[in-house]
Amino acid sequence: DVLGSRGLGDVYKRQLYSGIDRLPNEGEEIYAKHFSLQLGGGVPATLINLGRLGIKTKIATELGDDIFSNYARQEFEKCGVSPINLYKGDDDIPLNVTSAMITSRDRTFMSYGHGSVEATPDALDAAYKMCTGAKIVIMHTGGFLPVYKKLKSEGTMLVFDCGWDDNLSLENYKEHLELADYYTPNQKDCLLYTSDAADDLIGV
Repeated sequence: DVLGSRGLGDVYKRQLYSGIDRLPNEGEEIYAKHFSLQLGGGVPATLINLGRLGIKTKIATELGDDIFSNYARQEFEKCGVSPINLYKGDDDIPLNVTSAMITSRDRTFMSYGHGSVEATPDALDAAYKMCTGAKIVIMHTGGFLPVYKKLKSEGTMLVFDCGWDDNLSLENYKEHLELADYYTPNQKDCLLYTSDAADDLIGV
């Protein structure tokens, strides 16, 4: 179990439309050549792949009793990932539901949900208990920095994958980036961060 991997993150139940030449404009309808249902989000996707490799993995996230949450549980368990539920609210659908449209150039998403897992005192405690002793922890955005700092002091390796955020900037994620051993951005994330860095240098 010491060699296992843990992660905290919001789950996306994704409907993937691929094999399309362009995105529809308002008032238009186009048909995709391919369609699939998958679980998404950087943290869930990473842990699912690790679970498929036979590595003991757990994810702390928010799931309810709705059809999408039940699908997520089944997919996690099928892939060898144990979900730890942090959700104590009363939303009908606590996880995120996404339609992803994939062209030859890139992908775009439309999502429903509240995004990040809420860092309540109970959630912080549960997250630390789940992650302590793990060799690698996949970091989540939001208010879980105290947990990551404690894990880092205990020798846990931290990997940060924030996903898209309209407020993505070096200023907003400075502490996460300084704490992480590894960061896994996509090209657009990198462009935002390097633009911030260039602006800082110009201002010096």
